[in-house]
Amino acid sequence: MRRSASAGDITVRRCGDRDYRFCHDLTRRLMGPYFERHMSGFSPRKFRMRFWKDRIRIVEKRGRRIGYYMAGCYGDACRLHEIHLSGPHQGKGIGTMLLRRVEREARRRGMRRISLMVFSDNPSVRLYRRLGYKTIRSAWVNRIMEKEL
Repeated sequence: MRRSASAGDITVRRCGDRDYRFCHDLTRRLMGPYFERHMSGFSPRKFRMRFWKDRIRIVEKRGRRIGYYMAGCYGDACRLHEIHLSGPHQGKGIGTMLLRRVEREARRRGMRRISLMVFSDNPSVRLYRRLGYKTIRSAWVNRIMEKEL
């Protein structure tokens, strides 16, 4: 039986210098199969170039890192660049909690929509749909999804 996470168990904090290896390894572990299948594999160099520490939030459960997300706002829209939770913490409501947090922050900043890009064969597409994200374009092996706020 899967237990839902409570907000009290989960904390979110800014990314620090010591979080790089955690984010790198989690991304490689979770996204590596997609990068292998659809691209030329996981690239540590590309990961380093896209590691925008000021946009990353580390997700912890009882003080232990379990994931992270990266988002940024541009003009009247926010872009969710990444959201990753380690395997044992998936399917327990934490992803939903984090997406709602990003949406609240976007509304607070006066944003009108949130967009994201996801591999079309990633099961998280179901989560995004359930939360009201709609596919606005399919490009190559990805889909671009958006939610009006």
